[in-house]
Amino acid sequence: MENADVCNLNLDNANLYKLNKLFFDTFRAEDIQDGDSPATVTGWDSLTHLRLAAALEDVYGVTVDVEDLSAMRSVAKIKEFLRGKGVEI
Repeated sequence: MENADVCNLNLDNANLYKLNKLFFDTFRAEDIQDGDSPATVTGWDSLTHLRLAAALEDVYGVTVDVEDLSAMRSVAKIKEFLRGKGVEI
């Protein structure tokens, strides 16, 4: 494995760690999976969804607009959103 690959792997792991921590801090949810959604995460309601969006903005330095907010209805969709904003995750 090249040094650049190791750096990218570490960056991906760091960003994934941040996302897991963000979910724990917001919902007290551990070991999140791509399929997790408001239907499977206790406490993921409209208010905590807004808190989640604000935390994403703070942690990753991205802007979440109304369309993004509506589309982020699962962990997989949140990762897709972050990748679209240039975050390696």
